[in-house]
Amino acid sequence: VASQIDWGNLWKEVKRQQRLGHPIAQHIHAMNLEKNELQLLLSAPTTKKDGEAKEKRKKGKKDDQEDEDEEDEEESEEEEEEEDRTMEVVPLDLSLSSHANIAKLHSKRKETREKTSRTMTHAEVAVKQAEKKAQQDLQKFKLKQTIRQVRQNW
Repeated sequence: VASQIDWGNLWKEVKRQQRLGHPIAQHIHAMNLEKNELQLLLSAPTTKKDGEAKEKRKKGKKDDQEDEDEEDEEESEEEEEEEDRTMEVVPLDLSLSSHANIAKLHSKRKETREKTSRTMTHAEVAVKQAEKKAQQDLQKFKLKQTIRQVRQNW
């Protein structure tokens, strides 16, 4: 970018580096330099449960194996786990600092979590209201049926 290269040529070079297996180029998903934006593929953050399960596996294997074998297997397990993790597209604004990009990302995630929780609570309320309405309709129907039966007898 600093050498004033054409953006199309820059994208071609990134694609070439991806084919060659460059570790950083592998994580570039898209470049939108007109909007000053770069999209990276990053692995989803591990949860506490994932970390605890990994620690339990390590402790269990330490009792059964020698130190040399442990280090080799731990490295191969970590590589396999990294490959198995889902990748997430993360947009980066090139005009912002790294801290500002992270703050923006976390605020979006927090907003999404809050919106999801609100949606879930509203959905539960809607289901309860629908059940209540269905019960009322059923009671009205039963009442009408009993009234019809009584009228037929007269």
